[in-house]
Amino acid sequence: MICVHDFAKRDAIRAANIVTLRASGYRLGMRMVEIPPDICDVVCGEQGERDEGVLRHLLGILRYNRWRDANTYRDLRGLVERNWVYNRKTYPPFGAGGSHPGTARLDYYIDRLQRDRPFLLKGLTTYLYQIAQRVLERGRIDLEIPVIKPLGSGATPHMRETLETAFGGRFWDDYGSAELGSVAFSCGDSDGMHVLEDLFIVEVLDSQGAPTPPGEVGEVVVTDLANHAMPLIRYRVGDLGRLLEGECQCGRLSRRLRVEGRLQDALRDSQGNWVTSNEIAEHIYRLPWVDQFQLVERREDLLEITVVIRQGLRPDEGQLSSYFRDRLGREVRLRIRTARSISPEPGGKFRWVKALPAKPLTTAGAVNAG
Repeated sequence: MICVHDFAKRDAIRAANIVTLRASGYRLGMRMVEIPPDICDVVCGEQGERDEGVLRHLLGILRYNRWRDANTYRDLRGLVERNWVYNRKTYPPFGAGGSHPGTARLDYYIDRLQRDRPFLLKGLTTYLYQIAQRVLERGRIDLEIPVIKPLGSGATPHMRETLETAFGGRFWDDYGSAELGSVAFSCGDSDGMHVLEDLFIVEVLDSQGAPTPPGEVGEVVVTDLANHAMPLIRYRVGDLGRLLEGECQCGRLSRRLRVEGRLQDALRDSQGNWVTSNEIAEHIYRLPWVDQFQLVERREDLLEITVVIRQGLRPDEGQLSSYFRDRLGREVRLRIRTARSISPEPGGKFRWVKALPAKPLTTAGAVNAG
């Protein structure tokens, strides 16, 4: 869906982004590195940072008399934000290699991180996880990156442990979308993410459109209080989550949200309860022989899983079959395929689970994402 923002919403997005960064200890001007998905090559033309600096760009404006060129000023604003405000470098994405671009490519990222020494590293979780595993495989690499953040995807507890061990820092989660901007952020003191309640109303609804009790999984809908050009009311982001109760040790009083994965990536058990992609991924990634995977629900009684197997290990089909049978509470047939790499979706992200289409909410007035 194309979403229209006015200037007030643009400023709210920028302010919310700064709030989420400051919560992790980042301050403007500290060095940041981002590794965006492949889609940024197509849509944004983002193939890695440009070497051009702000002063060099200004000299180019003077030399070639480009004062009246609107694109020149747009580029200048982008350079000021990138180089001076955020001090951000952008590395190229994995590219055609999918989830496994090869050790030479992974070593390229590690060498650059050693040279750039960022305070904050942000990227697709699949990218960061593969780089982290390569760091641990090589051993004796001192990176010491204080803040690790996901970019457009979640991370399981096992993945967070791996990232923190490899990069020598702490994982900080946040939640948002292109339409809304930053919606919630982790404080580091408790489970879940604090909702920016001055900008959004976040609800978690059941299949009938009624609010779920605290702690129970449901569909996340968001009302944007800052966008008056194109109001979004009870906007269906397409995620599953739960609202958490209890005081937070950090002292913030805002509600906390824990996101459990995409709605379209969740299975249903025999009782109709959600089995989220985050839950499935947490179990499978802890299996010693699994490097990467993707599960596809072909029918309610047929699952197909593609697995990238760790070198020197063999898959245990019975182990996986038992897990899905016990977790779903019904008999399911499991087909296992092996691959050298998992391909991303057209949007550049990686999906752990592809489920059969879910029944829509019956909530009146809910707005669908997409």
